Amino acid sequence: MPVIELAPRWLARWAQLLTGDGGDWPGARVLLTRDSTEDDDPGPDEDFLPDRPPTPAARVLEFRAGASPAAFRLAQHLAVAPLDLAVMETVQHLTQPGSRPAHMGEVLSSGLLVTQGGPPTVDPFDSTAHQYAFLPGVAEELLATSGRSATAEVMLHVITRLAATVPEMRDLARVLTAPWAERPVTVPEESAGDFAPFIRALRALSGPYRPWADRLSARVEGFATQDIGAGPLQFAGSSMPEEPVSDPRSKTVKEQQSRAVPEHVTPLPEGQTAADRGEPGSMNDAYARTLGPVERAIAERRKAGSPPPVWGNVPPRNVNFTGRVLALQDLHTRLTQGTTAILPEALHGMGGVGKSQIAIEYAYRHSSDYDIVWWIPAEQPAQIRAAFVDLAQRLRLPTSAEANTAVPAVLEALRLGKPYLNWLLVFDNAESPETVTPFFPQGGTGRILVTSRNGQWVNMARTIEVDVFAREESIELLRRRGPELTDEKANRLSEALGDLPLAIEQAAVWLTETGMPAEEYLELFEGKREEFVSRRAELLELAPPMDYQLPVAAAWNVSLDRLKDTNPGALQLLQVCSYFAPEPVSRSLFMAGRNANLPGLLGQVLSDPIRLGQALREVNRYALARIDHRTSTIQLHRLVQAVLIDQMTAEERASMREAAHLLLAGGDPGEPGVTANWPRYAELLPHIRASRAVECDNHWVRNLVVNTVTYLFTWGDHDACLDLAQDALRTWRDSIGPDDAQTLTVARYCGHVLRSLGRYAEAAQLDEDSLERRRRTVGDTHEDTLLAARAVAVDLRAAGDFASSAKLNKETYEQAVRSFGDRDPMAIAAALDYGTALRLTGDFTTARDLDAVNLQLAVDVLGEDSLNTMMLVSLLAVDLRECGDYVGACEMQENNSIRFERLAGSETPITLMALRHLGEARRKAGDHEGGLSACLEAWERSQRRYGDNHLNTLSAASSLVIAQRQADRLDESVELGRKTLGQLTRSLGESHPFTFGVMTNLAISLRRKERTDEAVALNRQAHDGLVGTVGLNHPYTLAVAVNLASDLFTLGDPQAAAERDEDTLRRTTQELGESHPMTLACALNLAADLRVLGRTNRAETLYAATLTSLRQVLGQEHPATTAATRGDRADCDAEVYQI
Repeated sequence: MPVIELAPRWLARWAQLLTGDGGDWPGARVLLTRDSTEDDDPGPDEDFLPDRPPTPAARVLEFRAGASPAAFRLAQHLAVAPLDLAVMETVQHLTQPGSRPAHMGEVLSSGLLVTQGGPPTVDPFDSTAHQYAFLPGVAEELLATSGRSATAEVMLHVITRLAATVPEMRDLARVLTAPWAERPVTVPEESAGDFAPFIRALRALSGPYRPWADRLSARVEGFATQDIGAGPLQFAGSSMPEEPVSDPRSKTVKEQQSRAVPEHVTPLPEGQTAADRGEPGSMNDAYARTLGPVERAIAERRKAGSPPPVWGNVPPRNVNFTGRVLALQDLHTRLTQGTTAILPEALHGMGGVGKSQIAIEYAYRHSSDYDIVWWIPAEQPAQIRAAFVDLAQRLRLPTSAEANTAVPAVLEALRLGKPYLNWLLVFDNAESPETVTPFFPQGGTGRILVTSRNGQWVNMARTIEVDVFAREESIELLRRRGPELTDEKANRLSEALGDLPLAIEQAAVWLTETGMPAEEYLELFEGKREEFVSRRAELLELAPPMDYQLPVAAAWNVSLDRLKDTNPGALQLLQVCSYFAPEPVSRSLFMAGRNANLPGLLGQVLSDPIRLGQALREVNRYALARIDHRTSTIQLHRLVQAVLIDQMTAEERASMREAAHLLLAGGDPGEPGVTANWPRYAELLPHIRASRAVECDNHWVRNLVVNTVTYLFTWGDHDACLDLAQDALRTWRDSIGPDDAQTLTVARYCGHVLRSLGRYAEAAQLDEDSLERRRRTVGDTHEDTLLAARAVAVDLRAAGDFASSAKLNKETYEQAVRSFGDRDPMAIAAALDYGTALRLTGDFTTARDLDAVNLQLAVDVLGEDSLNTMMLVSLLAVDLRECGDYVGACEMQENNSIRFERLAGSETPITLMALRHLGEARRKAGDHEGGLSACLEAWERSQRRYGDNHLNTLSAASSLVIAQRQADRLDESVELGRKTLGQLTRSLGESHPFTFGVMTNLAISLRRKERTDEAVALNRQAHDGLVGTVGLNHPYTLAVAVNLASDLFTLGDPQAAAERDEDTLRRTTQELGESHPMTLACALNLAADLRVLGRTNRAETLYAATLTSLRQVLGQEHPATTAATRGDRADCDAEVYQI
């Protein structure tokens, strides 16, 4: 069968072959088919076969196409087990713990099963149906789609469970774990049917397991014949049929999925196995031997393998991949027999030797060995995070599209092996181990592969050094592209090109496309090399990559010179791409820049889709870039980029770099806060960094940088955000000045991200400088000035200066109302900040009134579903709670939390804040278990999103400490309380009011554990500190005073306790009101003090009045009311609020 391209020279070769002209054998490609004989009966046309039953492969393929992934995995696992309903449910529970009965229903109704001994029409759900069997051939097809490790794992699970009733199964488990050891295996006649599926699985595992399958088959000779899915066991010969089904035209599932893409297969040398070549599905162990017919069939299935359930970002396969047999074999051995995912495998070598190509080839060859294969561009951390966000969505993890929640969720899912145990992550171009290793899962059963030019990986990974081609590999690649090339000429070319794969590939493409004789090409090549040698000093000034190779430069310049003559517009397209990152560039980016003022022919090419298509075809023709039509992208190798830059004059370099900046600006989608635009910014980010867009003097390019900084902050990649923002800030302060509006805007985001990273002093210094510059350049009333003032107010709260923060927030709010009116979104946001400041000063009544008015304005102006509106609802509920309306606040939070989950997502900052408020409200309302549940969930989610040391996580931890104590989990409360106190001390400082608040919460738990000496020391320190920072009458100080009095009472000093309670009761009544729960708590404690001191009349009168008020305020069934009835002392908590 001829394989011919639609080109004159291909058709000429075919014509020569048919006519016999030319006098020599023409070079051509053919697909060899088996010889036919006169006895062969071609049979009827398959299209006209009447009612032909589907093959087992077709049945499995049809089921896989329509079934859920969980159901298909369950079917694969059931192919290993006896199909008794109880066993099937056990397999589902052990191997698919997250699956549901519906998934088992999918398998039972799939058409793959029949009741044992019944016809295919028997209903599997019939009440009498408890034993099932796969249709002939189906189990083999399911096993062929499953990995060997998964098959063995399920087998071991099932055998371990069955051993309780069939003790002889324990021998089979030993066979599975140590197949090389000789041991007797007993097969009871009454249990022979239970062994049948395991014999089938052992055959599928092949290798050292195959002799055991034969031995067990012989052992059950004489027993009733068992159907194990591939037809009856042939006991006399102890063998299985070579094909698992009777139909000779049957194909396996994987063959059907891949037969449209024939794979170039090189015959194995005599004595060499598939494992030696590192092919998929091959046995790579110490027991490699000649494969039997069934093993060969299984290996072929796996070699043809369909992609794994999760396959992403892997570049297109190189159809001309050549050689690297030992490297692939070594890599496969290490990845399949390695230790853990913590120690990665690394392909290391200089640029152009084909590290990424080896990784790509390995991924395709062994795709069926893994459940997940995920390719991760790893040159910049932001690219890694973007790849993890995509993976989180593909795994359908319960997380948001934000990096700081998606990345931890993916790492945890891979560590736990949920939903997939067998995964392969490929970190490509991982040049900085320090920035890449934090993204490695800390455990799990998957594997990590790294490609890098950095030799430091040898200290933290098992490395495989990738060198240039062996001469035979160079010759093979050259002759694969051009079969007419003689070995002698190919050898000369290889020597001239230094056997560098990148240069060999370029030369091979050139010779094939142009038909140029090798001698002429060598003459051109030598001329180019001499030119580069003469320019060595000039090239060194351009600082090319350390692994810059003259053969690469010379080989590529031969092609680039031709492109300059035939299509100079295409050359300029490559030149502008040389300033992008060596990552895929979307074609849409070129289309977006069609209206930009671009140099030379570049503007004409990009403004005309037809000319752009022609240019890309020319680029692809000479293999000057990787064109991926699946994603409509173009990608240049970093060494090729260096060659292109070297080739340009200084003026051309400046012009093309500016053109790259303009194209990037044209691709700016705007609105970086909109989630739908995040993938576009993730795509632009590496090119913004590589092209040094921060150095461009174009306003719109700088606007792109600001929007990208905003995107990174909103997306949650705070490290990348700070890096880009500080780079822009330094550059712009020098170029456009520190007072420029764009400089100050990026400075504001710098302050935001510094604060998010806990670097409060740096943020405060930067924000104060920006506010002073805004006031001086645009005045006090400008919107940017008000934004800067609000940022400074947050810094003041972070520093613990609540009073100054409230003062500044009040001024900002009043100025916003004067300038824009109270219905303007700026005024509404300023009022929200002012309410937050009031809350921290303890003025809950004023905060409540302000928030209530502001909420109504927000509903009218922004709508009920606006995030600011929803936040105001949650904060108003906090106001109500702190004003003493515990029940009303809880009802409001319950209703609002449902809307948060629905409208804002489960992992967003505003949802986590509302969840924490809900837990606090439940706890205050008396639902201690419900409060604990919500507080625990808020803390765990905050940890995933922010990490342990972020203020939002510490606020959630503080709430959880209180909830644990009130749920009588005192040990947990003390442990977390100590940890949180230490973290807050390091983060905010030992004199911050929040630190003292956590201190008193911990002290309560310590007193409850009868460690009152520690408690009283903490409360004294907290009280003295709060008096000095927020004053005697702040709710924090009052709460600590109540708790300190209880410490004194417990230590046997009721007089000191009474004196403190008398003073505190007066203050709480004055500040909070006589019916506030804190006032009532203090009164109850004072009554207990007085009772011990013998002042019974006043004690009982005060107690009775307080208990009555408590019942009215909190209700008869509230835990605080119940405790008061018992005469227990009351404690007062100090909540840590959002700043």
